[in-house]
Amino acid sequence: MFNRAVADQAILERLNKLTDQATDEFEVEGTPPFFVNGKKITGAPSLEEMRSAIAAALNGH
Repeated sequence: MFNRAVADQAILERLNKLTDQATDEFEVEGTPPFFVNGKKITGAPSLEEMRSAIAAALNGH
């Protein structure tokens, strides 16, 4: 499926556009990026850090 997708020029152009948007607008520099309520979580967050970020977002912080 991947080979078929990148062989299709229209799909490849859309993929490249989304990649550029992720880099330019959201400053995504690698995978997987984590965003919680629009806030970028950098590095390799622990489970507790992710829980804390999600709880804060659910509580409106």
